[in-house]
Amino acid sequence: MSSIILFFIFILFLAFALLALNLLLAPHNPYAEKVNVFECGFSSFLNQNRSEFSVSFFVFGLLFLLFDLEIILIYPYVVSAYNNSIYGLVIVLVFLSILTAGFVFEIGRGALKINSRQSNNLHNIYISPVASPSPTSIQNGFNKKLNLNQRRFYSTLYGAGPSDKNLDPNWISGFSDGEATFTVSIYKRNNKLGWGIQIAYSIELHEKDLVLLKQIESFFGVGSITLRENRNCIMYRVLSLKDIIEVIIPHFDKYPLITQKRADFELFKSVVDLMNDKKHLTPEGLQQIVSIRASMNNGLSEELINSFPNFTPLERPIVKLPESINPHWLAGFTSAEGNFLVDISKCSSHKSGVQVCLCYSISQHSRDTLLFKTIQNYLGAGRLSIRSNLVEFIVKKFSDLDLKIIPFFDKYSIQGVKTLDYADFCKVALLMKDKAHTTEEGLVQIRDIKSGMNTKRNLG
Repeated sequence: MSSIILFFIFILFLAFALLALNLLLAPHNPYAEKVNVFECGFSSFLNQNRSEFSVSFFVFGLLFLLFDLEIILIYPYVVSAYNNSIYGLVIVLVFLSILTAGFVFEIGRGALKINSRQSNNLHNIYISPVASPSPTSIQNGFNKKLNLNQRRFYSTLYGAGPSDKNLDPNWISGFSDGEATFTVSIYKRNNKLGWGIQIAYSIELHEKDLVLLKQIESFFGVGSITLRENRNCIMYRVLSLKDIIEVIIPHFDKYPLITQKRADFELFKSVVDLMNDKKHLTPEGLQQIVSIRASMNNGLSEELINSFPNFTPLERPIVKLPESINPHWLAGFTSAEGNFLVDISKCSSHKSGVQVCLCYSISQHSRDTLLFKTIQNYLGAGRLSIRSNLVEFIVKKFSDLDLKIIPFFDKYSIQGVKTLDYADFCKVALLMKDKAHTTEEGLVQIRDIKSGMNTKRNLG
């Protein structure tokens, strides 16, 4: 057998071997930008078209340039293969082995790893063109799928990558008490009953908290993230009955909610049990679900009331107060519902004519007043303000903030973009502790800090 025949056999074998390895080992995450023809960069996504690129991209390019140059060195063998016999082929194989060893070394050194600050848990994200997709549109695949990798984190945006520290399970429950929703959607459907049921556990946040939502998604290991462009919001949702039964419900059974949202969760569980037993496919089961849904969240819509006039709302379960407040739960609840505020107002009794006050607060529906009294007793600070349907726990006394609130949240961390507000809050507290707020220079610093907090913060 001549060397030319051996050469072509080897090339075919190498090509198919590399293709097979790629199909078996390489991750498969196609999305619109990835499969499109490359031309003058990529289009803007979430206003990050001016993001800085990591130097890893250029290292990656240089290594492949060198690799291509090394491959060109094989060209002389190709054009003279008929004169080189087996000896020449062996030399080329040795050369390729050296290149392969170098490639393995590059991988081992992490030279080909691009640190894009993205989670290794690459779930799909949806872009929804409407503010609130109906269950029917979900069933019919109305949402446009987009891989989460398309959200780029090469800029210096805060929190561009998930924290190395795992979220505490009680923190998840506290955050869910503030931000999560357990929903049972009853919608018209073209089936025997004429109605369909869609259950969901969901958390909706501003898009600036995408990283936090990815951490929550990674914690549960199920669900997907929806980007709602027209509202600048992102939503994490678990829609699968199997995932809700195996992951979501066991979590909240072990690490319970303690606000009145626990009653909605218990009613939600009742619907899940009916669906798991296929009773939602029967007229009797559907009527049961309607009665349960009437006692959840905001009750039934006018359409459902007219369609099911004979429903009887199920009695809401009684939520017992916890014996004590879990600190991780309180950190999670504050991450969801808390505020760290700096107030600067005119005051004639101060030499500077200006008064600086700090305020930590959390708020909830007034039905959770007893729980908030428990939180007040647990922290040993603050007061309750009850107005209309709102209860608010407020701490303004500087000594309480300095000796109780700040040490507490230094130990049990706030998560998400709100950590920036907390950090600024602590900076102002330190300035006030040093009496800097009584000087003109200190007031300038405090005003500068306040101007970038909360809704005024620019993360672009």
